[in-house]
Amino acid sequence: MHQYPITVNDLPTFYTTPRRATPLNLAHAEQGANELHMEGWMHILQNSNPPALNTPLSPYAFPYQLDKYGFSGDGSKLRAVTAYEFRKKRFDVATVKEVIESFRKEGTWPETPLYQG
Repeated sequence: MHQYPITVNDLPTFYTTPRRATPLNLAHAEQGANELHMEGWMHILQNSNPPALNTPLSPYAFPYQLDKYGFSGDGSKLRAVTAYEFRKKRFDVATVKEVIESFRKEGTWPETPLYQG
């Protein structure tokens, strides 16, 4: 059991990356991270005011999310081929705060003094 609130210094540090990690190490890291985050998440949900027990949000990481065959790109090819424009030009702190605010309006974001939002 962890003391709350959890700070960044309380989280374990993994010195392997998904590309270098063996499947066994990756599975172990995934399991440890999920146990730590799900325990904290359940504590946050239970202490939420108003209660947010039916939230679809979860910190659980599925194995495919940590797979070594991930993809990243800047979207330039998509924009060139389809003329698509992203609503958000950058993924930054302001964007994260905006998403959290939308979850608050939905009532799916747990409000608790255990973290600073």
